[in-house]
Amino acid sequence: MDSWIFYIQRKTSFARQTVYGDLKQTIAHFSKQQLKLSLHE
Repeated sequence: MDSWIFYIQRKTSFARQTVYGDLKQTIAHFSKQQLKLSLHE
């Protein structure tokens, strides 16, 4: 039973890391776009 809970926790933490990583990449991409726009003006 404990290993099952451990497995679920590992899965959720991995999913959280993946989502966080995607979010960071999206923010980085968005800030680069903003920088380009501000440089053009």
